[in-house]
Amino acid sequence: MTTAYFGAVLPVDVDTVWAIARDFGNYHLFTSGRGEVFVEEGKRGDCVGAIRNATLDGGTVRQRLISHSDFDHRYQYEFCGDPPFPFENYLATLHFRPVVQNGQTFAEWTATFDCNLDQREIIRHQLENLFAIWFNSLNSQIRT
Repeated sequence: MTTAYFGAVLPVDVDTVWAIARDFGNYHLFTSGRGEVFVEEGKRGDCVGAIRNATLDGGTVRQRLISHSDFDHRYQYEFCGDPPFPFENYLATLHFRPVVQNGQTFAEWTATFDCNLDQREIIRHQLENLFAIWFNSLNSQIRT
């Protein structure tokens, strides 16, 4: 099992961030508004089991919401169907925590996965770079 990780501080309080980021179906938050997305079967983006179907730059992914907690400001998801990387058993967690000292938010994106040993560091690095891009997009959205 390999872990990819990215953490960042967002300049607003956790409740403000969560109000925007809690909807698993709002994939546009992380893509600077690009691409197409819908939640299959008309489910809400906070409904465990909801499948997000997203197309960006010609690639389509389907991801299932595994857990969602308004109390903990956290959700987890997995890929269903073909993932965009050669890995298995992918489980990602987005978690937002208050920074009590200054009223900001500490945001973490973690993913665990299995893959061939020779691909481990390459995929981990690629995911961490994507997490950084996606957090920059989220940061832009919460500041507007």
